[in-house]
Amino acid sequence: MLCGAYRLSRARAHPLLTGLPDVVHLPARLGSHPTLRAAVELLGDELERPGPGSDAVVPALLDTLLLNILRAWLRDHAGHAATGWAAALAGPAIADALHALHHDPAHPWTVEELGARAGLSRAAFARRFAMVVGQPPLAYLTWWRMTIAGRLLATTDLPLRLVARRGGYASEFAFAKAFKREYGMSPGMSSLGASTYWNKAFRSDRVNTVTEKKGHTPMSTPIVTGWAVLDYSHQALRAAVQGVPAGGWELPTPCAQWNVTQVLQHAAGDQIGFASFLTGEPGPADNPFAPSGTLAEEPAAYLEAALERSAKAWAGVDRAAAEVPVPVPPNKLTPEVGAGACALDAAVHAWDIAMATGQPTTLTREYAVELLAVARQIVEPLRAYGAYAAALEPRDGDDEVAELLRYLGRDPEWSAA
Repeated sequence: MLCGAYRLSRARAHPLLTGLPDVVHLPARLGSHPTLRAAVELLGDELERPGPGSDAVVPALLDTLLLNILRAWLRDHAGHAATGWAAALAGPAIADALHALHHDPAHPWTVEELGARAGLSRAAFARRFAMVVGQPPLAYLTWWRMTIAGRLLATTDLPLRLVARRGGYASEFAFAKAFKREYGMSPGMSSLGASTYWNKAFRSDRVNTVTEKKGHTPMSTPIVTGWAVLDYSHQALRAAVQGVPAGGWELPTPCAQWNVTQVLQHAAGDQIGFASFLTGEPGPADNPFAPSGTLAEEPAAYLEAALERSAKAWAGVDRAAAEVPVPVPPNKLTPEVGAGACALDAAVHAWDIAMATGQPTTLTREYAVELLAVARQIVEPLRAYGAYAAALEPRDGDDEVAELLRYLGRDPEWSAA
């Protein structure tokens, strides 16, 4: 007897798998399912007598075994099912359409075009597809595109624009809107997007190199909040502060009348402010909007204490909550937008410090897309309090980073000279 388990994600299982019965019974009739029999025998032999490369062979054979089980079950039930994936794959009309959608999901498919491939009128094809598959053709196409996008965000470092393009979306904004509708969160703020943002503009070796150069003791592993854009922003601010040269703390910044030390004090105070609202713990000891420009401790350690409080607070937020308390008007936001507001604050001040001290910016185009979506929801009321300057006029040729900075009242071409 051969026993085993094949783990599949339940978060987004394919309809073919969800339509299977609890038990798939394939009778061992003589001459039936020869390919499946061969897969079982190969797997059993490999497990009984493992050799060099077994670690690679066994997973491949398990994949083969699962596929052959599905094929065998679909063949056995093709003539008995009027609906479901057995019926969908048995009939050449719908099967051909599904193959086309799976083979080229980025193509701008229409129901008419798919119906023509199936040899059916638009209406007849739409009815038949919905009956056997369980949802209309273009609804299934969207589901499939979002499944591919989620997988790419979780397993690759592809820029958001390429993920969008592979999913058939010409613009990142349209893709982000569809993604949020499907998953309930934006690409960058979902855990799916963590690898994309975290690895894009800096990596641990960059931070460590800066730390060693300045003679600092490397920080412990940062707390991960689970909000990808916030984790990225915290790391961006951390890297910018660690990269300030020895004589750079008094340099002017894009924040009028504030030097680098004052921007650091303000940014750290804002992070503590968010943590205070979320947890009820005390807020910053000093007013973030009147920074003294004098620190009693080493700058990186000063910032790290603030980031740790912020990260712990956000890591404990219930993502399903209707709203969370935040220190920006209207003082209550959805968890996603609240985390984005906290991320926006850290990100823009990381940019301020980087520009003031001649460091490369960690503000990437796909990162800016996420931040701009948040900024448009929260920034206007804050301008009245002086938290953000008036927006600058956009210019032809602006990319996503420049668009974000101008909206926040910052000149993308700022220099201290």
